[in-house]
Amino acid sequence: MNPEPQPTRAAGSLKKKMLLALVIITLVFVLMFVLITVLENWLVREQSKQPVHGTEQTIIFYPIDYDEDITKDQSYMGRDRQIYYADLATGVTISLNEDTYGEHGEGVKLLCHMIESIIAGDHETYNSFFTEDYLDREGEKSMFTAQKLYEIKITRLSAEEVVEDGLTNQVETYMLEYMIYQNNGTFRTDVGSDAVRKQNVVLTDREGDLLIDSIVSHTYSYS
Repeated sequence: MNPEPQPTRAAGSLKKKMLLALVIITLVFVLMFVLITVLENWLVREQSKQPVHGTEQTIIFYPIDYDEDITKDQSYMGRDRQIYYADLATGVTISLNEDTYGEHGEGVKLLCHMIESIIAGDHETYNSFFTEDYLDREGEKSMFTAQKLYEIKITRLSAEEVVEDGLTNQVETYMLEYMIYQNNGTFRTDVGSDAVRKQNVVLTDREGDLLIDSIVSHTYSYS
C-alpha cells in the first residue's frame, strides 16, 4: 500500500492566507456598516435642524441653572442690552433707561419693567403685569431662570379708546422683540438662542390699571 499523502507546507500556508483574507473582508464589511450607520444618523440630525416649509424648526436648549449669575457672563454682558423704543407715528427710535421709561407713556414704562423682570428671572413680578382675564385664560407663568435678553425693542403700533360694555377703555398695542443668549427654555420654548420671534402685546385699562391683556407671537415664515 502506498502511504497517504502528507499535507505540504505550501498547502498550510495557503489556508492561513485564505483565513486571513476572510477575516480582513469581514472587518471591511463591519467597518463599512458602522460608517454608513454613523453617516445616516448624522444626516438625520442635520436635517432635523433645518427649517421645513410650514413647520417649526428643532430648538436645542442650553442646560438650566437657576443659580447662575448672568452678570458674570462676559459674553452676554458685552452684547447690546439697551431697550430701544420706536414710534411708528414719528419714525423715531431711541434708547431708554430707567429714568426715561415713563417719558413715552405708561404702556412703554410697564413693558420696560416687564422686560426687567424677565432678565431678573422674577416670575412673580412678571405675572403682576397681566390682567386677571389674561391669567384666567393662560395661567400664571411658572418659575424661570434669569434670562439673557439683548437687542430689545418696543414698537408702538397703535393707541385708541375702545368701548366695551358701555365703558370706554384705553387699548394700546406694541410689538416686542428681543433675542435670548443661551436660551434654556424655562421662559420661552418657541424661539431658539440668538433668534427673534416677535410678539404683539395688547394693553388695556379695562380692570382699572393699564395691564397686558394679550401676547401673540408671530408665526415663523420659511421660504
